This record gives sequence, structure tokens and C-alpha cells, in this order.
Amino acid sequence: TRALLPSLSTPLLTTSLEWQYEGVAWFAHLTPLPDYLPVYRFWDPVLFRLFYTQSANEQAALAAANEWQYEGIAWYAPPASACP
Repeated sequence: TRALLPSLSTPLLTTSLEWQYEGVAWFAHLTPLPDYLPVYRFWDPVLFRLFYTQSANEQAALAAANEWQYEGIAWYAPPASACP
């Protein structure tokens, strides 16, 4: 597992007046685990935003469209139905 917020960025965020550091939000698995699903990452170059999904159907539809740039698998996570 690996923290999504690298320790190198912590000093920058903790000294910023615009952000409040609240600690590590979660850990991401960079390799597949049993019963975990990939989390697909997309980038919108027009609106400068990211989008993530676990849905293989949504991933295929967005990857085929020209609005979002598919950036691959970001991490692996339990299925949403397994999360509280």
C-alpha cells in the first residue's frame, strides 16, 4: 500500500493558508488484490479536472469518447458495495 499524499507534500500543505491538512485519508493498493477492482483515472484537459470510476462499462464509454483522456488504472480498491 502507499499513501496518496506523499510525505514530501505535507510541509507545503500544512503551511498553506488555503488548505488545512487533516492527515492521510486512505491508502491505495497499486497492485491487484483478491476481490479488489481497478479504479480508472481520466483527465479533462478543457476543465482541468480528474474523474475516477470503478465501472468497466463507464471506463470503456469514456475511453471511446474524445472528451476525457484515459490515464490508466490509478489504484485498486474494494468494490463500492463492500465499503460502509
